[in-house]
Amino acid sequence: MRRSRPNIRRSRPCARVRISSRDRAPSPASANPYGSAAEPGVGRDSPTDRGMSMTGTSQAKGQPDGGALSKAVIGTYEEGLKIVGRKSDVHTADFSATEAITQFFAGSIEDANPSYWDAEYAEAQWGGIVAPMGLLATLSKALPWRPGGVETRRNIVFSVPLPGATVINASAETEFFRPILLGDRISSYDEVSGISPEKTTRLGTGHFVTVVTTYLNQNGEIVARNTNNVFRFIPHEKGDA
Repeated sequence: MRRSRPNIRRSRPCARVRISSRDRAPSPASANPYGSAAEPGVGRDSPTDRGMSMTGTSQAKGQPDGGALSKAVIGTYEEGLKIVGRKSDVHTADFSATEAITQFFAGSIEDANPSYWDAEYAEAQWGGIVAPMGLLATLSKALPWRPGGVETRRNIVFSVPLPGATVINASAETEFFRPILLGDRISSYDEVSGISPEKTTRLGTGHFVTVVTTYLNQNGEIVARNTNNVFRFIPHEKGDA
């Protein structure tokens, strides 16, 4: 017996979808592969990804990516402005999108989107089964370990010369431009796009640093772009806030 498929409105794969940290996650039943907006556990090795603060005064041993605590470059606001527009090296993930990763993730969050499970449906929609966009962060990372050593990726926020070495993620917004197909290998690079004048908040005094991360597939096509607004600051002394 041929099983029936859900009656779900189809979307074009080139649709641009913008998701911010303020948006609510869409229904898991959506046939749009951009539907899984937030990946459970994203940023476990990067507290700023989850809105938590961290101090960049030590190096976490064995951490391969930008989430590792890194010694911050201390400098003036004027020195920091010279970094605006500078891009990091391009980093390529150590692994590609696979059916196993895709379906393990979708199964973990009980997402029945046929774009992840039904090869015939996904082929007609996107050209093949696609990875949930919530996997973007995972699919752009380096392995935590591999024979011969790992690639060290420094968080670009700590490379900007500014006063203060504590950071907290203020906001994030991600635009998706095309789906990630099985077999795609994601590369990414960061760019410091702006630094605010000195601001004082209830947390401390510092500067908001805007970092744009661009994600590409192996063909050089832009898959997504994430804009992260991070507050790098000197915490108030106790009793000053």
